Amino acid sequence: MLKDSDVVFHFSVIDRFLLGMLVASIFFEPYLPYFAGSSTPFWIFVIAFFYSAVTRIQTFEKVLSSYYFLAVIGFALVCALMESFHPSSDYSVVTRFISMSSGMFCISLLCRNSKTIDVIMYTFIFCSALNAIIIIEGTFDFLTAYSAAGFDEASRARITAFEDLTVKDYVDDVSILSSIGAILGMVMFFYQKVKWKKIMLFILLVLSTIGTLLPASRTGALVLVVGMGIFLFKSKISWKRLIIPAVCVSLFMYFFIPQVVWERIVSTLNFTEIREVDSRARLYTAMFTHFKDYFFDGVGMGNYWKSWAVASGITNISSYHEAKPIHSAFFQVWIYWGLPGIISFLCMLYIFSRALKRNSLNNRQVTGIYIFIVVIPVILLFYPMIYHKAFAVGTGLMLAAKFWNINGEAEDGETLAENPDFNPNV
Repeated sequence: MLKDSDVVFHFSVIDRFLLGMLVASIFFEPYLPYFAGSSTPFWIFVIAFFYSAVTRIQTFEKVLSSYYFLAVIGFALVCALMESFHPSSDYSVVTRFISMSSGMFCISLLCRNSKTIDVIMYTFIFCSALNAIIIIEGTFDFLTAYSAAGFDEASRARITAFEDLTVKDYVDDVSILSSIGAILGMVMFFYQKVKWKKIMLFILLVLSTIGTLLPASRTGALVLVVGMGIFLFKSKISWKRLIIPAVCVSLFMYFFIPQVVWERIVSTLNFTEIREVDSRARLYTAMFTHFKDYFFDGVGMGNYWKSWAVASGITNISSYHEAKPIHSAFFQVWIYWGLPGIISFLCMLYIFSRALKRNSLNNRQVTGIYIFIVVIPVILLFYPMIYHKAFAVGTGLMLAAKFWNINGEAEDGETLAENPDFNPNV
């Protein structure tokens, strides 16, 4: 049993402040400045990394020897090795993934009890709602006045609505993060017993839902539906408790989500139209057409962006000379680094999945973390990069609950006892 102050179970103001800043900076990254060529969230992660290393050196060392850290390093080494076999080698994605993973382990070190986990969850919910207000202010009038028929017109309307906003290049990211905020808001709402807090959470839930749908992101909408569906199925909440909240949310969605947004999302089911006008459909078609080119050893990230993508037709729908990423992190890894890359990636995800608590969905924190983790593969399936920051936050929460044996809060609000025998591999 560790006796030194490194594993005394208390939380400091600095811990909570760093956790809150990490989540807030992820949400509002488009509005924040760059320093020395790197984003504000990156530097906050750097500060958290060194803070964790200095204040919790023994625990830090144990985490770095855990199965989870070794899985991350193993995947990164496989990717770097495969990249070295191809011309124009570029290791930037590998280094960004390692950077994201460092942030993930920092979160697992800082979240040492239920109260610190609450900081991340509630910050996610509040930031999601605030982000929705910003989007509503900037796009609602235009989208409401715009009428679209079909996916192509609705997509053009979205581009026009967001072109003057700071988040115009982060529309899908904003929607995905807001969907997680909405899911966490729903979990907190149904487990909350204090009436005024329940009302506040419902308002934040509605705002987060609007913030998810208003950008007309199909991935964000899918994550929202999947996450809420999993919660309703796993929590086994009585349908009687769902009627009033469901009716209220539906009414808000009816009045606040313009027709053009629904047109873009629902038009995805029109396969004939999508095949002709949707860039993703063209990317997937080109990807499967050239499957044999990357199946075994990939094409290399540097080579992909320098020439292979354009030569293979994986391009912007409006510019055939502009390479585009595949809208799937799984296939992007496969194309970059071949069979060794995708196998090591799946092995890493499997190792992480073993840390997930599956049988304790009787409190809000465990349930929130469970759903957060389950929707991450959905995000990766339709998001082109392996270093999405939601991965760092969600997996960091899961590892924190695993490392520190956090099981949520007791009925009387007292924090449950945590395990001082810190062993990240158990």
